[in-house]
Amino acid sequence: MQEEKSKLAQTENKAVSHLRVVVFCVLSAVAIFMSVGVCFYTNNDEVEEFEADFMDSANLLIDAFHDSAESQLGAIGTMLVTIAANALCL
Repeated sequence: MQEEKSKLAQTENKAVSHLRVVVFCVLSAVAIFMSVGVCFYTNNDEVEEFEADFMDSANLLIDAFHDSAESQLGAIGTMLVTIAANALCL
């Protein structure tokens, strides 16, 4: 009887040990899967946000360049009118 109990206890201990390993592996796999998923999700959001911010900054720079060029062309036009007016006066 004692021998049967000992064998039963040994068998149950092995089953519990195997179950512990399986549970540990499942938990590890789930943790890795969730970590990778969060990493990809966060990375994609950051890339999209960066691209949107970059495009906004690029558009501001282009608008500033156009405004500067327009201002300079206006100044050149005013200078030409002044030169022409002075040439007519002479």
